[in-house]
Parts: sequence; structure tokens; C-alpha cells
Amino acid sequence: MVHSANNQLIELKALPVAKHYYIAYSGGMDSTALLHSLCQQPTLTNRLTAIHVNHNIQAESTQWSIHCQQQCKQLNIPLITASVQLDDHSEAACRQARQTVFRQHLSSKDCLLTAHHLNDQVETMLFRMLRGTGILGLTGMNKTTAFAHYKIHRPLLDLSLEQIKSYVQLHQLSYVNDPSNLQNHYKRNHIRNLLIPELEKYDPAAVQNIALTGQNLQNSHNLLTQLIGTDNPLDYRQFTDVDMLSAALYHWLINLKQTAPSHKRLTQFSADCLSASSDKNPELKLNGCRLVRWQQRVYALSVTPEASGNEISTTLDSAAPPLVLPYGQIQFNSTRQLVIPVTIKYQQTHERIQLDANGQHKKPKNLFQVLHIPPWQRKHLPYLYIDNELMAIGSDILSAQFKQQLSAYKAEYRWLSPQYLL
Repeated sequence: MVHSANNQLIELKALPVAKHYYIAYSGGMDSTALLHSLCQQPTLTNRLTAIHVNHNIQAESTQWSIHCQQQCKQLNIPLITASVQLDDHSEAACRQARQTVFRQHLSSKDCLLTAHHLNDQVETMLFRMLRGTGILGLTGMNKTTAFAHYKIHRPLLDLSLEQIKSYVQLHQLSYVNDPSNLQNHYKRNHIRNLLIPELEKYDPAAVQNIALTGQNLQNSHNLLTQLIGTDNPLDYRQFTDVDMLSAALYHWLINLKQTAPSHKRLTQFSADCLSASSDKNPELKLNGCRLVRWQQRVYALSVTPEASGNEISTTLDSAAPPLVLPYGQIQFNSTRQLVIPVTIKYQQTHERIQLDANGQHKKPKNLFQVLHIPPWQRKHLPYLYIDNELMAIGSDILSAQFKQQLSAYKAEYRWLSPQYLL
């Protein structure tokens, strides 16, 4: 929003709360306008630092750094200059180098301010649309984003390029021109320099209307986020169509702050979930987690180590801290000091355990089914033995003898499983 009373680009109250603000200052027109506008606000100048990253790509890059130093000196604003060496000159390499510099200088209480404007927003939306994206991609950039350990805020995102040009001309600001911005073999430059001007010839309000579309899509995405929620597992029985389930899983993963897989992989997993027989458990491995269908629900599971068949000889000590196991831990408490030598094994599915004093011994496999213990958890359940007698499997399956012993000593036994659900 333009502040016409004092010719400011932004209003201070619109900035997110932060201990210190850093501005990504390239020396170009957009960041120059943002820096100048911020410096006009006395309550902000003592909490503002500019960061200039020299990518060492253009012959003039050293002169640009000097220009940024001169401008910041005139504005009495501290400047951090970082010189980076890139493996290649791609947009991705430049972006990663800048992000590395920003991470080094910003703390969790700081905020990075960038000069992205309305035309950049539309450019991003068109770039993603031409690449193929979903509703979230078409919403464009958020005004404020959590990134790494700090926040990124884009104060100019509602302003058009023409408004920024007018501000620069009004204040006669000096800035640098990067010749690479005119090289249309870069996809973003092609969109910026050729496609958007043609759209504006067709309709002068094209940029504003496309941005409005992004806002409408953002509202729709917010509604989807609220409706789908973060419940884990996800009951997918209401989604009887592959495309619907795929879309639901995509937004569910975003809600869980997980990176969604490709459309192809997610569609295939959805088809497997809907078509696989009840005794099958389709699985999809992702970066940092995995999805598993079980009993008409999809579980998002954190990555855990493979279960080991190693046998452990130890003790249950009521006075000691929880017993840490390869998978989870055991809490053992008693009203008096109690130490019991035990053996712990894993995946002993051929064993039998007597739950009732006068009842039959039962197989763990049958008990798992009755108690609805999922397959991935069964692999990590500790089988607890005392004097070679099976006393417990996890927390839910305790023998009659073990329950009697616990009661006699007023003791409590509990296995805390690893955090399988995200």
C-alpha cells in the first residue's frame, strides 16, 4: 500500500515483529527503493542492516558492491558484503549461495526483507503454471514466510513495478542495472521481458487480475487446509476416486509440513490404496517419512531403524531412570525399591503368552489383530522375559503372572514406543 502522505512505499506497522531487520540489497532498482523507504522511518534505522551478495558473475560485480557501500554510507545503514564463488551461474546456484549467506547472519528473532513486488508475484505464478503445478504453487509467494530459522517478509508484494519506478524517479535514487536481466534465455527473464508485456498489451490490468487470481486460490487453499486438517492417520474412506485421494494426500502432507512427492508417485500410491486387498499395506517412501495404508487409513510415519533380533540382558530398576531400548524405552516404577533381572527380545512371533490365570496361552499374532496393533509397530515391540518366562509384549499385552507381580509390589510397567506418527 502506497503511503501518499509522506511518499513512503510501506508502512512500518505492516512489518512483522523482529529483533533486527536485514534487507537483501542487490543494488538494483527494487531493493534500492525498499532500502530508501525503510531508512525514512526513524524507529527502524537502528534495527536495519543491508546484506549484499556478490556472485562474481558479471564484470561489473565489484563496482556494484562499491555502489552498495556508498549508498548505505549515505543512508547511514550498516552493510554486510559477502563474496561467493559458484560452481555454475544458474539461478538455482545463485539463490542457494544467497540463502547460505543469510543463514549465517540472521538469528531466529530476525527478519529478512526482500523487494519482491506484484510483477514478481505474477512472474512466479506464470513460471510455476508453465512448469505444471497445483493450487498451492499457483498461490504465488506469501507475504511472510518461515524459512530456515528466520522469517522472510516481502513488504512490496502488493505494489506494481510502475509504482516502484515512480518512487525511484520521485526521489532520484541511484541504482545498478544487471545486464543478465535482459538475457531472455533464462525462463524467468523470458516471462518478465516478453510474456508479461504481451499480456499487458492485451489487457492493461493483466498483472493485477492474475495476482487477484492468486489471492482467490490462496483462500481456496486455506479452506482445503482447514477441512483436511492434520489428523494422523488420515481416514480416506470418503475419497473414493484416485484423483480426489491424491489431492487430499497432497494437501494433508503440506499440512504436516512434509514435502509432497511427484504427482505420478502420489497418484500411483492413491490407486494402490483404493485397489489393494485388505491384507496388503501399500507404502510410499518420501524424504524424511513414509506413508503406509493400513485398515482404511493412511499413516504418515517417521523413519525408524530396522528392527534388530539382538537379545538384551538387563534389569528393571524402580529407582533408575527409564530403561532406554533400541526402540523406545521402558518406565518401571514401584512404591519400594525393586530390581528384577530381565531379558528383552524382538519379533518372537512363535511364542505364546497366558493373559488370564485360567485361560489359554495365546499367540502374539492373534493378539496383535485383536488389539489393532499396526504391523510396523509389531517389529519394535519388546518381548520381556523373567526367568525365561514371557511376561509382556509392549505395554498392552501382559501375562497374568506379571500383572499379579506388579500388583503385589504396587508397581507400574510401561513401554513408550518411538514416535511413529509425525
